[in-house]
Amino acid sequence: MIDIETTVPSMVQPNRQPLDRLRWLVHHVLPRSARLCDALPTPSIVSSHIKVCSQPVRDYALWWITHPDPDSRFASRTSWLQCLPKCILLRMILLLGYDGLVYRCDESILGHVFFQRRRDSIFVFSIAVNGSIENRGCSAVMLLDCLAFAFQTPGVCKMRIGRGQNNVTRRLLERVKKQEDSLGWSVHPNGWVLFPSKE
Repeated sequence: MIDIETTVPSMVQPNRQPLDRLRWLVHHVLPRSARLCDALPTPSIVSSHIKVCSQPVRDYALWWITHPDPDSRFASRTSWLQCLPKCILLRMILLLGYDGLVYRCDESILGHVFFQRRRDSIFVFSIAVNGSIENRGCSAVMLLDCLAFAFQTPGVCKMRIGRGQNNVTRRLLERVKKQEDSLGWSVHPNGWVLFPSKE
């Protein structure tokens, strides 16, 4: 029998990249977004804090895990885990490659970008912004942070932001596409951003 409490933390490989160095992409793609950047703190990644993660971040992540959109792929793929105790549930979710950038200000969570890593790809499947900063364009900053995070993560060669079908994703992909040549990336309308130099 596997001892989840002792085995999982050693199997989760936290990403050690400095998350305070993600905003370069925001400044490159949205050069007039200084105020937006001020509204959002440096994100935390859930997996790198599995033992030291603050209670607000743990509670926040667990709330979203246990309250998924019932029609989502995440809900269908993780329904078999929902009966687990919460202390094990989060670790099992992380083992399946799910993770996320969470934006915390004091005891409040301002928003998140949740994703799943599968081999050399990162798939963004959930983004949420707290009502206090909604409609300020912060979701674009958060998605660009996640894109920079994917690019800087060893072994990751591409990222998909949903399916590129909603307005936020479409506009963001259009803006990143304008910077394709300077970034050396390949942007596709179906949500994929490829990092050819890493392949």
